Amino acid sequence: MNPHGPWRQEPREDRLFAAAREPSAIFVCWQIGASRRRLTEQHFGQPWERLPLFLQAYDVTDIVFDGDNAHSVQRTAIPSHAGNWYLTGLAEGRSYMVDYGLLTPEGRFFCLLRSAAVATPPRMPEELFAPRARFVRLRSGAPPRAARAAVSADFPETPYEHEFDGYSAVERPVM
Repeated sequence: MNPHGPWRQEPREDRLFAAAREPSAIFVCWQIGASRRRLTEQHFGQPWERLPLFLQAYDVTDIVFDGDNAHSVQRTAIPSHAGNWYLTGLAEGRSYMVDYGLLTPEGRFFCLLRSAAVATPPRMPEELFAPRARFVRLRSGAPPRAARAAVSADFPETPYEHEFDGYSAVERPVM
């Protein structure tokens, strides 16, 4: 039994972290401490579960962001019990800052937490992801070099090719 009472996973600090997931998506996770929740509930006169919570992604590529000068803004509604989310549909090769907050009764966004800037990677050309191997039918008893000759000239011979026999490295006597 814990002498300090039951263990609770309450965040001790408020924070928001964003990381690029792929060229068009960012993973965001956050923690809101009890004191900030309580202050927010008191300020807006609503329990936390009824507050309209959002993530707002700002495209801050090549600018000093002042809160209003983003190239574009994407707002996504978030359930009150969530602690992480994937923001998708973002532009590749851009820098983003993400805010976690709520909408006021007047419709203005009220920021509770802000991330550091995170860059989405550029999309790579599809040919970089194209398979570079081909499967060929081997004749029974054919030596590996004969099988390699059947493969297209797209695959140049490597300096270590003589050291491999199929899927295993083999020791060859030096002559």
